[in-house]
Amino acid sequence: MANTKDAGQFIKCGDLTCTVDQNSSRLTGDKARIQELEAEIIRLREEIEKRKKTEALLEAFFNYTISSVVILDRNYNLVHVNEVYAKAFSHDVSDYPGHNYFEFYPSEDKEIFDNVIKTKEIYKVSARPFTFPGHSEWGVTYWDWTLAPVLDSSGEVELLILTLHDVTEYVRIQEKLFENEERYHSIFNNSLDGILLTVPDGTILSANPSACHMFGRTEEELCAVGWKGFVDFDDPRVMKALKEREKAGSFTSEMTLLRKDGTKFYGEVNSILFKNTNGQILSSMIVRDITEHKKAEETLRLSDEKFSKAFHQSQTMMSISRSGDGRYIDVNDTLADVFGYSREELIGRSAIELNLWVDLNERQEMHKLISTNGYIKNFESKFRRKSGEIGFAFSTISLLDIGGEKYLLTSAIDITERKKTEEALRISEEKFSKLFYYSQMPMAISRLKDSTYIDVNDAYLEIMGFQREELIDKGIFAELNICCTDTQEREEKFNEFYKNGFVRNLELKVRKKTGEIAYALSSFNIIDINGEKCRLTSAIDITERKKAEEALRSSGELFHKTFNANPLPMAILSINNDTFVEVNKAFLDKNRYTRDELLGLGMTDLNYWVDLNERDRFKEGIKKEGVVRNLEVRIFKKSGGIATVLLSGVLINWNNDECVLSIINNITELKRYQHEIARLDRLNMVGQMSAGIGHEIRNPMTTVRGFLQLLKEKDRYAQDKEYMDLMIEELDRANSIITEFLSLAKDKVVELKRKCLNQELRTIFPLLRADAMKQDKNIEMELGDVPYVVIDKNEIKQLILNLVCNGLEAMSSGGLLSIKTFKDDDGVVLTVQDQGTGIPTEVLEKIGTPFLTTKDSGTGLGLAVCFSIAQRNKAKIDIETGSSGTTFYVRFIS
Repeated sequence: MANTKDAGQFIKCGDLTCTVDQNSSRLTGDKARIQELEAEIIRLREEIEKRKKTEALLEAFFNYTISSVVILDRNYNLVHVNEVYAKAFSHDVSDYPGHNYFEFYPSEDKEIFDNVIKTKEIYKVSARPFTFPGHSEWGVTYWDWTLAPVLDSSGEVELLILTLHDVTEYVRIQEKLFENEERYHSIFNNSLDGILLTVPDGTILSANPSACHMFGRTEEELCAVGWKGFVDFDDPRVMKALKEREKAGSFTSEMTLLRKDGTKFYGEVNSILFKNTNGQILSSMIVRDITEHKKAEETLRLSDEKFSKAFHQSQTMMSISRSGDGRYIDVNDTLADVFGYSREELIGRSAIELNLWVDLNERQEMHKLISTNGYIKNFESKFRRKSGEIGFAFSTISLLDIGGEKYLLTSAIDITERKKTEEALRISEEKFSKLFYYSQMPMAISRLKDSTYIDVNDAYLEIMGFQREELIDKGIFAELNICCTDTQEREEKFNEFYKNGFVRNLELKVRKKTGEIAYALSSFNIIDINGEKCRLTSAIDITERKKAEEALRSSGELFHKTFNANPLPMAILSINNDTFVEVNKAFLDKNRYTRDELLGLGMTDLNYWVDLNERDRFKEGIKKEGVVRNLEVRIFKKSGGIATVLLSGVLINWNNDECVLSIINNITELKRYQHEIARLDRLNMVGQMSAGIGHEIRNPMTTVRGFLQLLKEKDRYAQDKEYMDLMIEELDRANSIITEFLSLAKDKVVELKRKCLNQELRTIFPLLRADAMKQDKNIEMELGDVPYVVIDKNEIKQLILNLVCNGLEAMSSGGLLSIKTFKDDDGVVLTVQDQGTGIPTEVLEKIGTPFLTTKDSGTGLGLAVCFSIAQRNKAKIDIETGSSGTTFYVRFIS
């Protein structure tokens, strides 16, 4: 198309417009330039055609794609939307251009759009939830998003293309599929019946926990053995069921099944064939253990037999009748006798036909109650005997379902005679029957003027233990002396009664016929009988309540006495905050606390537990079992030492608070005695051994030593003299060890005499001091004023030498070893104290054991000998050790 303008001529080709100057003189001289322009025009036309085709394809995709497509500019203004998008959001295509995207939809998505503009990268998301604005009733929908930027020639974002695909239905299907899978797994795993997935040839693919439990196998074991491993093929029903499944595709059958241990049980098996998604034929088996059901059937049979015997032999009238027409199915002889018929005359006929009902309204009421409740208890009705005589019965009727049909089981008691008696009583004592005689509360009527009984009810007689004739016309106070409440208190209350005409809930002490004192909560009213003022008394027996209150008081008093008089330490601690609530005297004395120091504090506050794990075990046992007995634990004493105790506890309620009553039995000394006995037993055993073999070894050694002395004097052995001396020296050393070994003997003869321990120490002290000086160590002796002791002086010297020798060896150069004697409450004490590094705990526990030594050249017999000597001299050795040294205490009985 060409248009003529003042500026010249324009040539328009599609989107390309070229301006050609009318001045031909400029073109004439530049022919090559024109040719280049013509070639460029041709290229641009081809490009235009390509773009037209591309735009046509895009237009077709835009209009016919099943996805919603939106084109926006970089400011999120809507340029174009396709028909699918407009319909999806209930708009018309023309509603969108010229509007901003966020005029229609929530602004929380703007961050996504901004990020695409910023990064120039495509944003994709699957199943993004979306709720249509203004249409919450449509619920949440799910969309696959693609937001793609379109760049211009400078590389900046010019347009945004938003593609949406509604995947709500797919998400719903996935959720439903997940829900169904969860439901299947829940049923499979939690079913009480065994469920197995199998192949028809017997291979098991999976088994649920109930199946594993039922057959006593793991799932892997069941899959390994197949159903042939748990089905009893000796049962003919098995093959019959499999053939039925092969023919019909399923079976339901009872059959005998096998557990892993070989035991058999009855099972009900349901199996069906089906195809999986791959077309493979599989089968399911649902197995139910009906062993108990079989037992129940047998029990029911026996129960029916027992019921039949009880029914026909009962002294109560019994019958079974159809609920629909009332015809008797069965009656017992008792009912037939009461009604005056034979069983044959009753069975097959109804009460209506036999004219048994006297009042048909009672029949209607009975059926109404049965329809409402399903049973009737103690229904009173009248009946007509065959003779026409009217009788009364108390009936209990239950509605039964037998084989899908409703029946009535009736048991009845003939109360005709009782009704006659009641009617006679009603006529003779009509005035008092309702108010007085039928009351369950003890009641009495007495004259106001002299307090003599006019009448009493049965409840009153029962509680007081009298017969009616023993009370009537007898005085309550003057003759019977029934009321034993304090006279002054009684008169005060009765003055109130005379003033007001009544008194309520007066607590009185009364004396029964037996002389037993009872308590009653009584109320009094003045009534008029035939013009005479009388007192109506009603009472409630509160004797048991008073006894319970007294028992509770006595129980509390007994507990406090037992608690505080118990020689074992006892404490009550709150289980909520572990604080002391109460402690007994023994606990305070043995732990050296005052009561005020403890209450409100916890065992943790006192640093009571050596090992907190022991505390946790104790608390765990209390919470789990409610009681813990003799749990051995270690505790810190207030003095700083450690004690071993047996801790017992029981859960109690103390002042409405859940507490633990703890009892502590200190077994520290017992443990020490046990350790000492064990050590003495070892010494005894070694002593017995030494006594048996010591002399046998010494004799040949003496012979060898003698020959060695003779031989070394001979010239021919002169060159071996050095070796001879070494052998003699070693024999002497062995002999000294045997001497120590023999000193362990329990039956060694000792010469016990009263001696001065201080004198014996003075005798050997120069020897001890010389030995200490030789080792560059110091020794001192401090002797107290002590009495004579009964000892074997030679053995005691040996004991002192051993202890001093050990003490010196334990110290480094310059150390001081102290020897002291003094008297205490138990007798005379000898102490040997060194300044060594102390004895390790693991060695201390075994100290005194023969051959136990920490020295390279020691025999391990020194301390063992000391303990043995102490035992024979009726002494005891105690040890205190620490990082600053060790002290041995030898305690003698003076």
